[in-house]
Amino acid sequence: MKHIFWKIYAVIIGVMLAYGFIGMPLNSVFRWVDFAMFIIALTGLIMFAFLKKFLIKPFWAFYGIAFVGWMVYSYGFSPDAVKADEIIYAVMDIAIFAPMVVSLFLYGFGAKYIWQAPEKNEDGKKDDNNNISGE
Repeated sequence: MKHIFWKIYAVIIGVMLAYGFIGMPLNSVFRWVDFAMFIIALTGLIMFAFLKKFLIKPFWAFYGIAFVGWMVYSYGFSPDAVKADEIIYAVMDIAIFAPMVVSLFLYGFGAKYIWQAPEKNEDGKKDDNNNISGE
């Protein structure tokens, strides 16, 4: 039952993002980049929650920083930036997505137990093939 909070959170966020992006028109470059940024962040969250290696650790360290930068830009400076009367929605979004940012930082800068430890296979034997990226 390791990472049970992260697993539950990943499922909830995945459903929320699917629901949010299904109805949103992807009619601008900003919307497409926003969609891609959140899909990649969700992938990192899921890999962290389920203790799987995906890509390389430095990628996730960099991506955690880039995702924070994207959120600052998208909420404060983008064409779709939050207006003064919508500030409560921005605060709620930031509170909802804060654990996702934490998971990206933990996945990229910590989580040695994911990146170094071999996984057990169905037979209960250690399996060094914990990497789903094919490396």
